[in-house]
Amino acid sequence: MPDTVPPVAYHYTSIETLLKIVDSKVIRATSIRYLNDLSERAFALSAIRSRPKHHPMETQNLFAPAFERDDEERSFDELPFVASFSGLRDSLPQWRSYCPNGSGVSIGFSTESLNGWFIEFEGSSHRMKFLDRSLSHASIVFEPVKYLNREDNEALGSVIDGVVEEAKRDQKHYNESAPDYTDDEGRRMFDFVDLEQCVSGSLDGIASRTKHHSFRAENEFRLLVRLSFALEKIEYRCAKSTLVPFVSVSLPNPNEFATPRKKRKFAPDLEKPFFIDSVTIGPTPNPELSKQALHTFFLGRGYDVTIHESEVPFRDWL
Repeated sequence: MPDTVPPVAYHYTSIETLLKIVDSKVIRATSIRYLNDLSERAFALSAIRSRPKHHPMETQNLFAPAFERDDEERSFDELPFVASFSGLRDSLPQWRSYCPNGSGVSIGFSTESLNGWFIEFEGSSHRMKFLDRSLSHASIVFEPVKYLNREDNEALGSVIDGVVEEAKRDQKHYNESAPDYTDDEGRRMFDFVDLEQCVSGSLDGIASRTKHHSFRAENEFRLLVRLSFALEKIEYRCAKSTLVPFVSVSLPNPNEFATPRKKRKFAPDLEKPFFIDSVTIGPTPNPELSKQALHTFFLGRGYDVTIHESEVPFRDWL
């Protein structure tokens, strides 16, 4: 599986949700504790937990605080919010899982636009952007999912080394730009973080984007959103048996940074770049009607979006 982000990443959903995303320019990241897979994070944490003892004592001491609390002891707002994507545009397992009854689409998001995705805070012009790390009060990252085999000691050892390396980079970045403030006695103070804190944060991120190797065929990429001291940004929707917490992530208009894909002789400025690069219509009894409607839908809004039809010979609407 790739370790880099592709030019386009695909989100499988309903046509109804596609229209909402286009109109609102927002996607939802769901609390990782409320996803369908009950083993989220647990597999990675249990697999990694036993590995530090095979490393030098210095590394073992860095990881000790990270395992002091189990996920069960943590509130959902302490854990990441997730929006899932795939590197596969036309995947039968994805159509089956996320787009039932012949009404699904695969939305191809331009990952160039990811650099501008943000969370808007009320009463503030502050926007937490894509590359902000997890040490601020909110952060967004978009990265490939790693697939691990519990028996692969070499791979698990590499994960431990990767966590430490990332933590050192985060500590250096944060402390070099550490915010300063004045205490009650007027002294200037700086908010530094230690390496143990950074290891805990890095491990938290790794665990949230690591799955069992049997899921490798999904070729998944994840948008991970972390919130601290920002509970007002959490929203809720009704599910069958509970409320599901989510966070709205705003999507930018890429006209300012993206190059138009094509020019029309009669109207060169008619279609402009959009954060949606393409839409693939899933298996459906009326693919041509859907294609025409979607093409006109985007054209009428001036967006340059390519429309594909699925080539998967599958139907589940009978």
